[in-house]
Amino acid sequence: MLDSNHFWLLGTALASGVFWLVAYILIIYRGFKDQTYGMPIVAFIGNIAWEFIFGLGIESGCAASWSSCPAAIIQARNFIWLLFDFVILYTILKFGRRYFTGFLNKYFNAVVIGGIVVAGLLIYAIVQEFWIKNLWGVVINGSTPEFLPLTRQGGSYYTGFGLNVIMSILFVFMIYRRGNVDGQSVYIAISKWLGTVAAYGFMLADGIQTPVVNVLYAIVFVFDLLYIKMVYDQSRREGHDPAAGVGQARPPTRLAGQHQDARANCKSARFCAGAQVRRSMSASVSARSWGMCSASACARLLRHRFSAWPALPAR
Repeated sequence: MLDSNHFWLLGTALASGVFWLVAYILIIYRGFKDQTYGMPIVAFIGNIAWEFIFGLGIESGCAASWSSCPAAIIQARNFIWLLFDFVILYTILKFGRRYFTGFLNKYFNAVVIGGIVVAGLLIYAIVQEFWIKNLWGVVINGSTPEFLPLTRQGGSYYTGFGLNVIMSILFVFMIYRRGNVDGQSVYIAISKWLGTVAAYGFMLADGIQTPVVNVLYAIVFVFDLLYIKMVYDQSRREGHDPAAGVGQARPPTRLAGQHQDARANCKSARFCAGAQVRRSMSASVSARSWGMCSASACARLLRHRFSAWPALPAR
């Protein structure tokens, strides 16, 4: 049965699907182009687990209070997101290891896959176990209970907006920590923001938002706008047009892990640079000492160091 809000529900569901899908496609595009990943790993782990549960229909994305819910559209939207998530996962596994050292570097793939499994189990357990106040007067079996299980009301949007808060905050920290816009663009930031705006409009269309969801959305809204500004400002600082996020080539920036790669091939950055200089000054440097540093690794490291020095002022 269709109610007066059905077309608003359908429109906002499709809008959130399209905007987030655009964000996913651009994240994949920039990830391969910049040879990095474009979604924070912790946020991605929760995101793909959520889309697995609600994209495969393990739990319903519709609330019991909705008079008219486009259930098939919602599940299809989530499933399409899940398919693109697997491509983002590939970029993370291919390019992500270099950003970490020690245990995380050695067991990177296992940590990511294991994290997805744990996140999926946790989200599923939360939906099964937690209840919320029946603010909508939903009638079940002829009575109006005071509380409703998340399996019947709110499971998708409580967990979804909770994950969205984590994602929005971590996107800000990702660009701050990297210090560049590798894997990112203004178009990604704007599409992500619009996708969340549409998702909130989806709930407003049938009055299912709660005080908790309102607070979660307010946090997401602020951090998404902050992220847009940070990407735009960083693009300008790097000397290229922020609009170069789609189709246009950007000047290449050094991968954050390139320095770590060089250090992994050498005992230390200082020894490597010193060995390069000593070898150029004397042919008596032992093969054993020089063998600790590959020529290509030292060359990369020296380029990194010298290019990072500030230019001397013109006289």
